[in-house]
Amino acid sequence: MASPPRWFTAITKALSLPENKGQIIYQIATVDSNNTPHVRSQVHRGIVIPDEAPYLPVMLTTTDIRTPKVVQMLSNPNVEIAWWMQGSQDQFRVSGRVHLVPHPIDAARHTLDSSRFIALAKMQTQGFDWEKKRLEVFDAMSPRMKAGWCVPPPGSVIPSYEEAKKWPTEVAKLGEAQSEEERKNQEEALRNFVLIFVEPFEVDWAQLATNPNRRTKFKLDGEKWVEELVVPARACFAALRERITSSLKLLIYVEHMAIARRQTTSIAVRCFPTFNSMSSAYTQSTIWPQRALFEGGTGSSIN
Repeated sequence: MASPPRWFTAITKALSLPENKGQIIYQIATVDSNNTPHVRSQVHRGIVIPDEAPYLPVMLTTTDIRTPKVVQMLSNPNVEIAWWMQGSQDQFRVSGRVHLVPHPIDAARHTLDSSRFIALAKMQTQGFDWEKKRLEVFDAMSPRMKAGWCVPPPGSVIPSYEEAKKWPTEVAKLGEAQSEEERKNQEEALRNFVLIFVEPFEVDWAQLATNPNRRTKFKLDGEKWVEELVVPARACFAALRERITSSLKLLIYVEHMAIARRQTTSIAVRCFPTFNSMSSAYTQSTIWPQRALFEGGTGSSIN
């Protein structure tokens, strides 16, 4: 039996690290019918694996059936996830195809096209209970989170932010609604709640905590994942990190000196290239000013 792919092991390990606690938000990009890209942040809801197929992990997230992304995914099921884990300095870019699991009322419009999937087709053949999983994920969310599915359609216009004060703030767990209003809110939230299964076919893993940086691409080929070692975009990351670090050091230094001297400063930061610009090589940052010259005083180096 084929073993789990190394990228899956890497994600699992990264999520278990204390320094990555709570880093379960990633960005998922879609393309609409006009080939216009759209991206938004999603909460990672877990990974499911077909029986006897550990080499086929499927990523799971959720959405509201009334959002534009649902139409976009129906039009073009190919998506890409970008997941940056700050603590371990890992970036995972996951290319895959999506399958949506909505309320049974809408299920007819979201039938699984087995020809487009391998893992999900196996799950379908194995009798995977899609609705049971949907209810399970819904019930695992906090009451406050569930309430987000029984507000007006996301993106719809409201007269003022005061309008939001009228919306439900909590939705009870299944079977625990007491009043008629609580049951109505629960039904509405569940009606709009959709699972998004992302079946990967390519994964790009960048490891920026290592020196030198590492980057590996994984492509699914039959029952195995083919790995390729590729050149990381190290210069861009290094330049950005170098610039942020240098800027923060300089700003902290200037602030302390200004407080101590109680006088106006002329800050060397103004001599830096604009933050949005990027030098051709990160070593160019060595020519940036490293001193802050104070009126009536001398500059000091930044350590």
